[in-house]
Amino acid sequence: MDGRDPPAAETTTVEAEPAVEVALRRTPPTRRRRHALLLLLLGVLPAALMPLLWFWWRRTLSTEFVGVALIMVGMASLGWLVWLYALPAPSPVVVDDGFLTIPLGRRRLRFSLPEILVARLDGRDLVLFAATPPGVAAHGHVGGVLVPASCFVGPTGAHDVVTALRARLATRYGQGLVDRLDDNERRQLAFQRRRPLVVWGAAALCLVVFGIELWTDALSSAGGLTALGANASDRVAAFELWRVVTANFLHGSLIHLFMNLAALLSTGALVERWLGRPATVLVLWCSGSLGQLASAIGAFGDEVPRLSVGISGAVFGVLGVLFVSSVRFRGQATGGLRVPVTMWIVLIVTNGAISTIPIVDVTAHIAGFVAGAVTALLVAPRPGGRRALLAPKVVRAAAAVAGILTVLAFVALLVSTTTTSTTSTTSTTSTTDTRHLPTGAEPG
Repeated sequence: MDGRDPPAAETTTVEAEPAVEVALRRTPPTRRRRHALLLLLLGVLPAALMPLLWFWWRRTLSTEFVGVALIMVGMASLGWLVWLYALPAPSPVVVDDGFLTIPLGRRRLRFSLPEILVARLDGRDLVLFAATPPGVAAHGHVGGVLVPASCFVGPTGAHDVVTALRARLATRYGQGLVDRLDDNERRQLAFQRRRPLVVWGAAALCLVVFGIELWTDALSSAGGLTALGANASDRVAAFELWRVVTANFLHGSLIHLFMNLAALLSTGALVERWLGRPATVLVLWCSGSLGQLASAIGAFGDEVPRLSVGISGAVFGVLGVLFVSSVRFRGQATGGLRVPVTMWIVLIVTNGAISTIPIVDVTAHIAGFVAGAVTALLVAPRPGGRRALLAPKVVRAAAAVAGILTVLAFVALLVSTTTTSTTSTTSTTSTTDTRHLPTGAEPG
């Protein structure tokens, strides 16, 4: 979206026109049936199959899998029921001289017409977004909303709303605001078409490495994970620094992998579309590696070596990027990515509760978040259309160095594996398998 402040609207004196009303309805029964099938395929069925597959494979039923499965089923079912059945009968969407009023659940949102930056169709769905420049009081709701086409009574309901809005803007505020809608629509569509290849590549590498873990039965012992490059604090103290890179692509269990990749593919893909590929490489590499390094340093001197694996440090680095963007663009929500304060509260409370689990590597998560935030201060765009502090050439060069270091880390792992005897590998970690699960942290 446009990172520049919206142009000041020149109000002209015109006669009041009658308000345009577009009728809405409850979610129709056909949509409810489709949602029920979608819930079964994407929520209930995988949640029920994961513990069964684990039992078939290991002949033991993990309480971890059962707990996560129940949480998935409960949250999906509750959200579905609230969305489909608990909402009151909606009132119509109204476009008048100053506002676009739309019902959302039990509330009625009023968007000030001059503050609307995006009003477009996504297929037949209605997409709205409004913001206000810094230092100016908002006259209407600031934020976004999507109204599915099936919620409109007529097949052209969303189109009628956009048409009425554009006509009212052109008549009352001038063609400039209509042109701004078109420009922001092009920017938003271009944003959505960008493919997050870096995030996809990182996720694919995690899957490949996890396949190697299963093939070598590395999950059955700490020694097996250490041999594949886990972040063993005593080994890092012995200057095997490449482990802080390779450990990011290892995972301690299937649910550990699933939770981390789910967060990475959703939030990370959003950040990559905004920052671009080179900057995303830097964010993931710095937050993941520095998170693992901080975890190892925190265990130096412990009688029992710490063993840490997982890409959750990089996931928290992505959250650090979102935090920086939310603070920088809090007054306007244009040019950056914003997470509502309520969502940050949910993330902090959720991760604070999960971090009390002994096996969770809190140090890596905190260090990854800080590293991601600091990196974002250097590579992310700034308000007012200003470029990032680091020039694009510098960012590309640094991303290339990060890629080379990652390759060298895996080369060092292969060399170490071929030159280290089985006895020394087994005696390094004894029985202290403290594999760290992810916190399950997601975007707002």
